[in-house]
Amino acid sequence: MRLLPIMALASLPLCLAAAAKAEVPADAPPALIGLLEYHSTACGIQGGTLTTPAEAISTANLNGDGQTDYILDSSKLVCSTRPAMFCVYETGCEISLFVGTGQHTLIVKEWSLKDAGPVQHLVATIDGDLLNSPVDITSHMVWDDAAAGLKMVPADH
Repeated sequence: MRLLPIMALASLPLCLAAAAKAEVPADAPPALIGLLEYHSTACGIQGGTLTTPAEAISTANLNGDGQTDYILDSSKLVCSTRPAMFCVYETGCEISLFVGTGQHTLIVKEWSLKDAGPVQHLVATIDGDLLNSPVDITSHMVWDDAAAGLKMVPADH
């Protein structure tokens, strides 16, 4: 009965090695690297190997400070044994934002970035069921440093 946890722990070094081989920017924040290692471990427990293609990590300026912010789009991650491991059928996929030392994760159906002067908007469509709404909701959001989180803004802001 105790073999499963031991097998999972035995695969941990292999999972971390796979995450290290991923296409991760040299200046990526430690929290982003940690999340990729976590996903790699989860994939390894499922008997797979995680692939992190370059398009899984985007850069942005969500708070207008001129510093690079990162977005990990987990829908682009591929676990060899569970290709859609980080998505929920018809609900969406996980994206994680890394702004300064802050981090925020959302489940979205789709997302994009929109230039709005010195800041970029995260334009995200969230499944209505997650928001107690009969319809999906698309919102424009920026990072609020004071609140250490996202805030909604008008589309023309």
